[in-house]
Amino acid sequence: MAGTLAYNLGVRHIFQRKFDSPELAKALKDCHWYLISRRPSVRIVNNSAQIYDNILTAVFEIRTEEERTEHRELGMDLNTIGEARDLKIHTDGSYFSLRTKEAIYHGDAWALASFLSGADAGLATQEVMYVGQAFKGGTSNAWDRTSKHKKLQRIYEDHSGLSWDIFVSPLVLNKRTWSSDDHLDDTDDGPSMRLYYEKFAHENGDIRQASVDLIEHSMINYFKPPYNEKLIGWSPETPTASMRDMRAAGFRLLYVHLDGWFGLSRFVSEARPDAVRSHFITHELISQSDASKTLKQWTLEGVAYREGHKIFATEVEDADVHLRVFGEEAPEVRRPPSFHFPRGSSLNTGTKSTPALAGLSDIRRKIQEQRESEKIESQVPVQPTYEPHSGTVKVGWYTDTKEPSFWRLNFPTGGVCSGLILGGDGSGKTNTLRVIMTETLKSGVFVIAPAFPRSPTSEIDGLRSFTPDPSWVSHNKKQTIFNLERMARVIDARNAHKGYSVPSKTAPGIMIFIDDSDEILSDPLGAEIAEKILVSGSLAGVGLVPVVRDIDSLPCHKSLIRLLINTENVLNFFWDDPFLVHSLRAIHGKPRRRTYTPSSNLTFMLDNHPDCISVGILCGVANSPSMPKKEALRWAETELSQSGARLVGWTKQHGAWVTFDALSATIWQLRRHPDDWVISHVLSQHGLREPVRLSHAIAWASNIIHSKFDVQIGQWNCGPGTLPQFSSTLYTNTTGEIILKKQTGKLSALMRHLY
Repeated sequence: MAGTLAYNLGVRHIFQRKFDSPELAKALKDCHWYLISRRPSVRIVNNSAQIYDNILTAVFEIRTEEERTEHRELGMDLNTIGEARDLKIHTDGSYFSLRTKEAIYHGDAWALASFLSGADAGLATQEVMYVGQAFKGGTSNAWDRTSKHKKLQRIYEDHSGLSWDIFVSPLVLNKRTWSSDDHLDDTDDGPSMRLYYEKFAHENGDIRQASVDLIEHSMINYFKPPYNEKLIGWSPETPTASMRDMRAAGFRLLYVHLDGWFGLSRFVSEARPDAVRSHFITHELISQSDASKTLKQWTLEGVAYREGHKIFATEVEDADVHLRVFGEEAPEVRRPPSFHFPRGSSLNTGTKSTPALAGLSDIRRKIQEQRESEKIESQVPVQPTYEPHSGTVKVGWYTDTKEPSFWRLNFPTGGVCSGLILGGDGSGKTNTLRVIMTETLKSGVFVIAPAFPRSPTSEIDGLRSFTPDPSWVSHNKKQTIFNLERMARVIDARNAHKGYSVPSKTAPGIMIFIDDSDEILSDPLGAEIAEKILVSGSLAGVGLVPVVRDIDSLPCHKSLIRLLINTENVLNFFWDDPFLVHSLRAIHGKPRRRTYTPSSNLTFMLDNHPDCISVGILCGVANSPSMPKKEALRWAETELSQSGARLVGWTKQHGAWVTFDALSATIWQLRRHPDDWVISHVLSQHGLREPVRLSHAIAWASNIIHSKFDVQIGQWNCGPGTLPQFSSTLYTNTTGEIILKKQTGKLSALMRHLY
């Protein structure tokens, strides 16, 4: 098996305005790639745009490729963004702006039409004319910028006088990942992590030039834009330098997933005429010897290779479009030179309908009817999701399986459950905290003590009416620690009476929520009280749910980290480090004291040495830790030979003695641990240029195990190894039957999560 490289790209913005060279450089800043595309022009008809009862309506003039003109009447309810005013149309109907109390929204007529139509294919489609590199990080020089502008200028000139608009779309990397498997069934050694980080990726999540080149080549070959002259073909027989690097590193399959612009765009080309919001691009490096190999029917990569484009194109059709592209999160450079922020009185916001636009009244009527329907629905109490028999609430759905996600508030027999949420800014951690907080309140058997130390006071004032005492709501560090002390006193009082059992309406549990808690938990007093709540609060009906942005910021509080990471509920929103929780539990969890513990289950071992990483199966122990090396080698050779192995001799590698069974192509290791001599069957190993993070090592080992076996494994634990560092060797046991992998499982769901 060879490996798979996978990348997810997003569109940072779609610029409709014309660019000179310096402005183009600003637009492409911090992006690796860009698209130039075109579509027939879309304009807002003069005097057609209105805001009536806070409902925006407008008529859009759409030019077709046949130079005909069509008109579309579209509208939307503006109540979601507040009371709107000062609607203005600029630049001959190609740009709009409107103002609310909080912000100014402005953008291109095309983007507004696509948004109002729900990304209708007739309005959202854009034909890709050119794919280029954007030189992220400011390495582009004046000549680079000029040459890029020449290509854009040529496209402008070729479309001069025609009814086409030209767009520039910088692309950003949303996610990168890799797999130790691909779509062909063979005995390839698999990918090298050392070469992966040397050639394709940085540890910080960014990518190297070879990845940039591969992605550019992939998109050019996929769309075959008319203005690209190179890299139109993808030929393993005549590989580019990045293709050679890819194969040398043990990768044979490439996935590039290009998402539309918050759902607003549908990129097409003559080679790819289907107007979908999402493109899943696959490329392979298949030699003549590979061509005869069997395509896997049951693995993730096999399904992705055959059906990935269809799966993603279909699934993303259910996605909503987003208004954020018109707000202040969008790049400032999107404004055309002729646009100035509006001042003065409102435009077209009166209470009378224009007779010539009477057709738009149907749109307003439907929106008003929808408002009335929602008003009625809002008066109906939303049913709580709390289940007393399990103590859980529903907090969402898994995006891959569509199964509900549950959070445990308490055990049915007593004891309140704390939790931990890990995530960086913009990851969704705070929204999830608010959902959990809301469901906790709706349970009817809990009260809350919320703390938002980094949020403006105005954003949390509304929470005061939902707490037993308004002072339970904290908005800074001092207040938060003060309230933690109050809750600690509640715990002392309840434990002194020893009468508390299960949360109820008459004796509710108390759940403390702290968003962005790093500063609180790094404080010696804050950490001490939090630890007390986690240790003593459960049976007193008090729980703690902090959100932590950087778990490494709590280095002096190992016992607190251990308590947090082993709470009943842990959510990880660090999407680029999905095994972070596994590594934290391995480091801070209960260690494995002996190499071998009697059990009917199989044991996997992961060695994370500074210069080598390996994963294998524990196969035997000598029960004689003091045995000399020569005697241990004879013992191992005897044991393996009796099992039918034909060994070719021993070599010393990375603290272990290694031999090879030529008959079965199996690698065996003899290892000296502090407590015994150990024989292991090596599933995979790679040399390292530099040490890897433990979470990445666990991810690699888990991928290897699950690519070879259909098996469930337990928690990874640190244990005895060949190095004195206690965290260099990890163990995990199977929790059931182990068989060679022969069935798919939920492959499409896994694929959506990974790619």
